[in-house]
Amino acid sequence: MKIAAIFRSFHFIGGSERLFLKTINLLEEKGHIVDVFIFGDARGVNQISNITPIIVPYKKPYLTFLAGDYIFRRQYKILSHMINNNNYDLVFFGHIQNLFPLLGLIRHHCACYFHEPERNLYDKHIRSYLSFSEKLLYSCKKTIKYPLEKKWINKADCIIANSKYTQNNIKRIYNKDSVVIYPAVDISKFTTIKKKNNNIIFIPGRIDFVKNQILALDALLRINPSYEIKIYITGYSINPISYKHEIFKRIKKLKEKGWDVQVLQYISDQQYIKILQNSLVTLYPARYEPFGMVPIESMACGTPVIALKEGGPMESIIHNKTGFLSSNQIKEYKKYIQYCIDNPQDAIIMGKNGRKLVERKFTWDIFINKLQKVFASVLCVEI
Repeated sequence: MKIAAIFRSFHFIGGSERLFLKTINLLEEKGHIVDVFIFGDARGVNQISNITPIIVPYKKPYLTFLAGDYIFRRQYKILSHMINNNNYDLVFFGHIQNLFPLLGLIRHHCACYFHEPERNLYDKHIRSYLSFSEKLLYSCKKTIKYPLEKKWINKADCIIANSKYTQNNIKRIYNKDSVVIYPAVDISKFTTIKKKNNNIIFIPGRIDFVKNQILALDALLRINPSYEIKIYITGYSINPISYKHEIFKRIKKLKEKGWDVQVLQYISDQQYIKILQNSLVTLYPARYEPFGMVPIESMACGTPVIALKEGGPMESIIHNKTGFLSSNQIKEYKKYIQYCIDNPQDAIIMGKNGRKLVERKFTWDIFINKLQKVFASVLCVEI
């Protein structure tokens, strides 16, 4: 199968970017010919992969803040011309968000992986965090983008959602059916070890109001300071200074309790895995996360997760067996942290259960086999 694979850009390397690059590697290992197209430059790709992408010339369009790229579509026309002039069997979108205009221009079969509809436009829970001026701006963008996206998405042969939660949102917003293929974790890389000093609590993820670290920190502030606890917090900040200030105000209070709190802005994959492996529990209080890679990465390392009973984590975490699903209330979230501290052996058992769950449901073999079957169904061929 000859495939054109498209991703918007690699200015930031996150879960969706890593998923895309790993998918390309696995498709090539399965014997498919894959050409990768991205906008801008390849610096982000080169940091974590040996893939050499085809760079699409990119010039920032007029009225970007009001979806100018949807109106003028210059860069999309360039890329569609490059693809339409080749004999590809299939075009695979690694993340369809902000690439909708291509669906109206490409003349090949298209399969689109959908991590999430644009949350600032369509997620009422996220919009509640925005200022009045931000809400006004995004309402204007939605007026332009929504009718175009709803028209273009129907030109896709198949939409693939990363969770049932995302699948339901796609149906609600676009009235479009989709299939679910959960993201995967490399279980040969994310492995378990025999835990020793089991007093580490890990809070990974970028410092962002939707990641909701404040809930975890407020819960920890209510834990008795007599416990010997070490806290690792990772991730850079993309939010206003005011949110970051609130985070570090709480970190200062935790340090005043005598606890060792370390903020690691940038860490390597090896460091990240080592912390996961050695932690008592991973705290992941993100709000309405479409899927969330942290829970399955943590469980693959044998560490239970405390997340919220909303969004994608409800599909990856089994409550009371591989971790806990809490409300967005400090008292309940604190209760589950306290349980892990008081019952470390139970936490270890939950971690082992989590590892088994990942091996059964979230491996790369499962992911790529399901993806190939979807591609084959689009083309009406057998793999």
